[in-house]
Amino acid sequence: MNSLLASNEGFLFRNLVRTTYIYISIPLYFGWCALKIFRFQRSLKDNFSNSDKIHFNWMLFLMAGILVIWSVVIITKNEELITKAIAIFLILLGYFGITQVDVFSKRTPQSALVEEVKPKYVNSGLDNLEIDRLHQALIRLLQTEKPYLNPELTLQHLASMIDAQVHHLSQVINEKEQKNFYDLINGWRIEEFLKEVKSEKNKKYTLLAIAYDCGFNSKASFNRNFKKYTGKTPTEYLNKYI
Repeated sequence: MNSLLASNEGFLFRNLVRTTYIYISIPLYFGWCALKIFRFQRSLKDNFSNSDKIHFNWMLFLMAGILVIWSVVIITKNEELITKAIAIFLILLGYFGITQVDVFSKRTPQSALVEEVKPKYVNSGLDNLEIDRLHQALIRLLQTEKPYLNPELTLQHLASMIDAQVHHLSQVINEKEQKNFYDLINGWRIEEFLKEVKSEKNKKYTLLAIAYDCGFNSKASFNRNFKKYTGKTPTEYLNKYI
């Protein structure tokens, strides 16, 4: 009898430990995933020149969906409710999978992205002479080939055009221009827009059409960057200065 009681107590204890582990580990795992997503999202402007269509809210929604399903399984154990929750989750998974921009394409692998959360330029190996050389090559490229006109321009693509490593180019931009890749490229786009909008050949086009030709991919992105760069909306600026 004593051995049976001891066996039952051991079973109950192991079951309690296992249940406690499940209750604690899953929320901690989701919290860790959410933190990684937020950190990665902060690094987008160091790698992409147009980030309006790139976001990870859909991943947070899907994680929340999994958490809801887990809660239903743990709390209710209602098979019908669990089935409905899974069906809704799969529908949302398909929708977000179709509509989300392909961030991790072959042209911009995750390993090439510059993550803001890591200590920047530790042991980068660049001396001041090399930094100046890369900066001059960058400015010359922007002036002559105008890669910023490509709305899909990325840091990796730009680095390949001057035969530089991605993290080296990021360091050059941050240290010499005192801004991130996103602000640098969109600043050049605004300057191109201000030049093109004065041209007689463009009088027949709308401001948005000219903005698209200068590398912007949405009205919201153009207006936001224009206001940030000039301190005025496009209409206010043009009425005052042009």
